[in-house]
Amino acid sequence: MDLIKKLSSVKFAVFIFLYIVALCVIATLLPQNQAAEYYSHNYGGVLSKIILLMQFDRVFNSLLFAIGFVLLSINLLICTYQRLRWAFANQKKNPRPRLELKGDFQTEHIAGTMPEAEAHIKNVFNGYHWTMQKEESQITAWAGAKGKAQYWGSPILHLGLCLVLVGSIISLLSSQKEFKYIAVGDTAEIKSGPAPYSLKVEDFKIEYYDDGVTPKQYISFLTAITEDSQKSITTSVNHPAEIHKTKIVQASYGLHFKLMISDDQGRQKELSVMNGDTLSLDEGGHLLISFRMDAASKMEGQNSTDQVEGHRLLVMVRHNNEPVAAESLLLNEKKQIITGLYLQFMNSGYSTGLQIKYDPGINIIFAGFLIVILGMIIRFLISNPTVYVVFSSDQEGVVIRWQKTSTI
Repeated sequence: MDLIKKLSSVKFAVFIFLYIVALCVIATLLPQNQAAEYYSHNYGGVLSKIILLMQFDRVFNSLLFAIGFVLLSINLLICTYQRLRWAFANQKKNPRPRLELKGDFQTEHIAGTMPEAEAHIKNVFNGYHWTMQKEESQITAWAGAKGKAQYWGSPILHLGLCLVLVGSIISLLSSQKEFKYIAVGDTAEIKSGPAPYSLKVEDFKIEYYDDGVTPKQYISFLTAITEDSQKSITTSVNHPAEIHKTKIVQASYGLHFKLMISDDQGRQKELSVMNGDTLSLDEGGHLLISFRMDAASKMEGQNSTDQVEGHRLLVMVRHNNEPVAAESLLLNEKKQIITGLYLQFMNSGYSTGLQIKYDPGINIIFAGFLIVILGMIIRFLISNPTVYVVFSSDQEGVVIRWQKTSTI
């Protein structure tokens, strides 16, 4: 029993909260999910080993964070059980006597001593929360929560917190997300969610303000494809689409280039690359080719269906990180970039950047927060029926003066 009391105590809950907050501070200050070499380079050998050993490089997926969640869950579950049991127990008690009080003071006289008068008040308000405060020659008492609904404020609040915690654990263990750059007309397979599906980008548009330069909104027109169905959806900034229990967020956009690479033997391959991409031309990664649109080629004010003539593609070839060739290509232009290797710039346009999220715990978290708010309203905002009681002595015994401050 002592262990259960300690696990359900407020002190233990505060300690766990501080423990979790400390881990969150570490996660905020320390870059997360980096390679081991990153920590070794930036924090030194000893400190980087501690970071990796304690899993501070991935705090929210670490054993330490999981322990905090488990302990907090135990604390909340015990507290919720105790409060629910208390609420049900009070609901089953016999109805309390109703006091027919008016707004003004009413007086009752008891022939006896002051302790007997106090005992009488305790019997009247048996089962209520009340406090006693002595003031020289008199005692003033306030009766607390009288209504049945108010017994449920604290249990409901704790139940909501439990749901928030359960939803957070489900999200931590089961949520999935991926980022996709998809060119207009292309299709990408989406693996996040309960069942895989494909997304085809039908079109991508940028809406501009009146100046014709400043972007106002980015809109992707998509088709979600499964084995037996197709559905057209639209996503834009701050207006995500939902399909197959996943949320599709318009996160960014970029430029893509369609190229044809060939050699002297007539072999050729079509490439689709993004602005700034680097590809390896050999298995060892010693020969790299980079692509970037010429800074002088502006695409502001254009959409995916606009003509791209006049845009110039810059190509850089490196061998062992040393530049060996550089070329610029116009649309449909074909050039030899190194001996025996040719590149043709076939097309250019926009790619939409989509963040795909699957989070089965988010609805549980939202439901938990709503229940927490309901519990707080019941617990703190519904006025407590109270009565103000004053005791005073006279020659014949004790005079009890009552005043109703709200309905009992």
